[in-house]
This record gives sequence, C-alpha cells and structure tokens, in this order.
Amino acid sequence: MITDKERQRLQKLAGIISEGKQVGSLYHYTDIQHAIKILESNTLKATAGNEPEFGKFYSKNTHRDKTGKVISFSRDKMKYNFSISDEAEVVFVIDGDKLSNKYSLSPFSDQDEYGEDEQEERIYNRDITNLINYIEKIIIYNTKYIDDLEVSDLIEIIRRKNIPYEIQEDPQPTEATKKILARKRQHELDGEDIN
Repeated sequence: MITDKERQRLQKLAGIISEGKQVGSLYHYTDIQHAIKILESNTLKATAGNEPEFGKFYSKNTHRDKTGKVISFSRDKMKYNFSISDEAEVVFVIDGDKLSNKYSLSPFSDQDEYGEDEQEERIYNRDITNLINYIEKIIIYNTKYIDDLEVSDLIEIIRRKNIPYEIQEDPQPTEATKKILARKRQHELDGEDIN
C-alpha cells in the first residue's frame, strides 16, 4: 500500500499538480468577419494596439512596459460599460482559468478621462492556438442581423465545431454609461479628440 507522502511525491514527480491562476470568464469582443476568421483558423491572433504610441503597452497594475502585439480580454460582459465598438457583434466567452494554465495573463487597467475603468487581462506577443479548447460559449448580438449571410456563416461554423452559442439583443447601457456616451458623442461632434 502507498502512503500519502509517497503519493504526493509521485504526483509532484509526474507533474500532475497544476495550480493555475483563478481568473473566471473573460470576454473578447470582435465583429462578425473577424469571428469567422478566428473560428476557421482556431487561433486568436495578437495585434498591435491603438494606444497613442503604436504597439507600446503599459500596465498600471503590473508596472511593466510591453512592446509589440496584444490580445485583450475584458472582465465585464457589458460592452456599453466601456468604449467597445458598436461593430463588436460577437463576444467569445473564454475560460480564463484554463487559459491561464498555458498563457501568461497580465492585468491591465484602461481608464479614460470620463472615469471608465475597464479591467482587462492581456496576453502579450503571443497568439492563442487551439482556441476552441478555451471557449465557454459565443454570444452573437443584434438579432436584427439574423438573416444576414455572414451571421448564417458564423452560426454554421459554430455548430460544426460544437460550440455553445446564444443570440441576444445588444445589452443596454446603464444610465451612468448613457451620460458618458452622450458626453463622448458631443466631444466628437465638437471635433475634440477624446483619446
């Protein structure tokens, strides 16, 4: 019979013990065309960011400069709480716990002058391969596009890959977010740079 101490030693030797970061669900927003490309390639590719210094990233939380490409995930599934494009009709809901076992996630606080503080997790300079292993589900917003050929193509790929999905109405912004969005729109109309 094997003792507990011997079992623990064997587990360590075999590399069975795996203690990953507890992250929870993460949300990656994209448009329909990119969602199709992501699913067809089964890869989420890192891209250069849109910060003022192209390709330069700074995380307030980790205090590290990063240069290069990034994959960004929100911790909030309500896209209107932040400046996420209206064209982001698809959200990949990702198992952050699983993802963190293979990829290094760095916290990032993206706060603008309106007080919006989107808490993100980022992966720097690395593509996520075998993405299907990390997808919890896919949410498609704006059911008014349901007859659109691209949406039909997307749903066909999702079904073929046996990925759970939902079709939802676009989440509505909170009253506080509506005020921030109105101020931003006014700045844009006035020709001011809001970034």
